Amino acid sequence: MRRVYWYLMQRFYEARSFRAFCNHLHFKKQSRKYSSRLAETWLHRDDESEEHSPCRLPSCWWLVPSVLAGSAILATAVGSLL
Repeated sequence: MRRVYWYLMQRFYEARSFRAFCNHLHFKKQSRKYSSRLAETWLHRDDESEEHSPCRLPSCWWLVPSVLAGSAILATAVGSLL
């Protein structure tokens, strides 16, 4: 009975590892496909000029909200000290 159990467990783990390997290959193929689509999209976007995309934010757009938040925190701290 033990030999049957060990044989079945061995076959189970072999099948499980094979299935995991197949899933790994499938995900690898899908990620390669997705990354190639992203690369094509970004190459296409780089070809477009800036005049065609007026809604685009400037490169340092995060500076304005961070300065406002920092000044609000500083004003609150100074207000609580006074």
